[in-house]
Amino acid sequence: MRKNRKMTPGPGLDPVQAQEERKEGQKEGQQEGQQEGQQEGQQEGQQEGQQEGQKGQLDACPMDPAEPQAENGMGSASPEADSLDVEDGAGSSAEGKRGGLFGGAKAAGERAKGHIFTYQEDRPGARAYTLRLSPMMLWIVALSISALVGGVIGFLIYENSLWQTISDQFDKKEEALIAVEQDNAALEERILSLEEENLVLKDTVQAQKEDAAKLQEQWQQFFLPAGYPLSAAASVEQREQEDWLTIFSPQKGALVLAAGGGEVTKVEADEVFGHLIILDHGNGYLTMYRMPSSPMVEAGQTVAKGAALAYISQENASVGYQMWKDGQIINPLDMLAIEG
Repeated sequence: MRKNRKMTPGPGLDPVQAQEERKEGQKEGQQEGQQEGQQEGQQEGQQEGQQEGQKGQLDACPMDPAEPQAENGMGSASPEADSLDVEDGAGSSAEGKRGGLFGGAKAAGERAKGHIFTYQEDRPGARAYTLRLSPMMLWIVALSISALVGGVIGFLIYENSLWQTISDQFDKKEEALIAVEQDNAALEERILSLEEENLVLKDTVQAQKEDAAKLQEQWQQFFLPAGYPLSAAASVEQREQEDWLTIFSPQKGALVLAAGGGEVTKVEADEVFGHLIILDHGNGYLTMYRMPSSPMVEAGQTVAKGAALAYISQENASVGYQMWKDGQIINPLDMLAIEG
């Protein structure tokens, strides 16, 4: 606080005029502080400028106890007080100006240290909200917002890529399912076709079995020694003994024939008839032919049923005929009866 200075009042200076000058100095200080704050555009600077201006006024112009009496017309002021009031009024104006300038400069300095954001609703008497951010804090906020936006964009891109991948996989699975269904349909058609072919094959196999049975029967008949052993008629004589020898008496020029197909196992001389031929028919049957004529076959030779074994070139020749089944001698006329 400044101390009051005692000065000699000048001639013609009245206390009312000194009081008005003091008030004008206060008013000028307040106006200058407000204008400086408004020019800087910040409400906080304006308020601080006003506070500093008021503080300067109070320091420059302390109220004298005798001053109220002079203002109210209830006593006379001394010449020294009048002189002091004039000087203090001028000082108050100067201090007010300095306070306003100081407040504006301080507000500008505070604003230079950071960024101030002010929000106020558009209505009378609305309260203003002020947010001050330092450059470092503003950078942090900007980087946070950038990171958040980048994260959201990255998430959207990832989600789009993920859905695209899922959609592609779904399409591939659907295509694979369609291909499997088509393959199944083709397999069903193939199965139906195979079933039809199987039926045809079964019929064919059955026919072949029947043919094979016929062939087997024919084959058995082919090797079964049931044929007549001569190519011409002949008288027959059979000795009812253990050997069941059947004697045919053919005419000259007749042929001795194989009663059934088989293999010639023996060709040799016979003491009674002259020559002997034995056939093995492969089914347990053996036949033996005994005649005076030379054999027309050799041992080891395979002959068919009705094949010529010898030629009868003599008159009144005899042909002996015998048969075995599984090693047991049997009556050959029984087999001739089978063929009829």
